[in-house]
Amino acid sequence: MRFTGRVREEILTLRCIRDMADDTDKSDTPRAILGAHAAACREAMSRGKTRPKCPVANLRGADLRSASLHDANLRGADLSGADLSGAKGIDDIPLVPVPGLAAKVLAQLEAHPETWDQEVWHSECQTSHCLAGWAVVLAGEAGTAAEKRLCTPQAAAMLLGGANHPFKASDASEVISWLRARVAAEVAP
Repeated sequence: MRFTGRVREEILTLRCIRDMADDTDKSDTPRAILGAHAAACREAMSRGKTRPKCPVANLRGADLRSASLHDANLRGADLSGADLSGAKGIDDIPLVPVPGLAAKVLAQLEAHPETWDQEVWHSECQTSHCLAGWAVVLAGEAGTAAEKRLCTPQAAAMLLGGANHPFKASDASEVISWLRARVAAEVAP
């Protein structure tokens, strides 16, 4: 199958990102790359242009302590397990899960299943959401701020905590089971 246009560009970009993130022999660390990216974002904004996308999608477990992330466009970057303690410019990103959020989402989905659509982050009319969408909505200002800086699934992952989020699951029972386990984990001492 031959891809063209935007799809081909995205595939090539993802390959480049994967290669950058997986290549440990290079001196460019995710931290250094993000620092340069933040500078590029500031430059673009000073010229009234759109900020470039984050060049490193896989920041899972990255050491970003005290990194300067002011103005960095982190949408789509996987920050799960990344050490962001002391990082600058991320005041709007919740670094710890919102207590009780999984229980709120579970209650919403069970009480109003008609507002649950696992096919979209947020419906056009903003009355239906998927698991990640509801997590962002029910987290209030923290959710809005996180979604603005990251993207819906990454914001929801940080807001909910836990691992192996079933954001792309089409089976409702899988989502409900995950939420119940997450609620139980929050309650357990």
